[in-house]
Amino acid sequence: MKAVQSRTVVVIVVTAVIAVIAVIAVIVFIAGMAMLWVQRSREAANRIVCVNNLRQMGIAMHTYHDSVGFLPCEVADPRNGSSGSFAYDIATFVEINDRQAAALSGEGQRTFLCPSRHSSAVGPFCDYGYMYTDDAQFDTVLRPKDGKPYTLRALENLDGTTNSLLLSHRGCKPSDYNDPADSLKKWFDKGGHAVPLGKSFEQDHEGLAAAGSIAAPHPNVVPTLFGDAHVANMNIAVWSAQDPKKAWGCTDRNVGLPAFP
Repeated sequence: MKAVQSRTVVVIVVTAVIAVIAVIAVIVFIAGMAMLWVQRSREAANRIVCVNNLRQMGIAMHTYHDSVGFLPCEVADPRNGSSGSFAYDIATFVEINDRQAAALSGEGQRTFLCPSRHSSAVGPFCDYGYMYTDDAQFDTVLRPKDGKPYTLRALENLDGTTNSLLLSHRGCKPSDYNDPADSLKKWFDKGGHAVPLGKSFEQDHEGLAAAGSIAAPHPNVVPTLFGDAHVANMNIAVWSAQDPKKAWGCTDRNVGLPAFP
């Protein structure tokens, strides 16, 4: 009788232990799914902010154009009013009213920072840049070969504003997210926001070339600003499959840009 009772107790204990383990497993699973949902939700929100940053910069560039008659130009030339920094040129149009003070303060400007990488605590750095080539026969919208700023009418007469790239993400290694000094230029540096032609759109990773890449922290897409101020989420897989020598200019008819989705 005692042996039967002992076995019964053992069965009850084992059953209880199994039940507890099962409950813990369910709780862990639910917590993991909840964490995954929170992470995805946070990233979705960050991407919306990032897209809005680019859209705000696009509107600021158009407003700058309306004010002075041409787009910002990273070739510094006091005769045409270009400072040599697109971020500096449009600063007052994104509510940075004292550009000099902002440049010297060391404080970050949220409009120029991708929230999936940095907060404004990182300092005055810029996550966004334009593509360029050292080949003199090619132009880019923000760094024209002859130093003369582009106008929107000029873009309309070339590839059209809808098909002309203005800005995208400058590549950044995840290990540099909290220490951007090694990978990013300050937003007010003259001519410091370019990415070499020939780089495909990539996901941020540790193997990014030091010379720069078009890369973003957002899963599978790189938000990109076009000349008409619309922002498109460019698919990394599709763009990486393109011929890099044809796809990565900001403009123009010489680069042979493919049709944009």
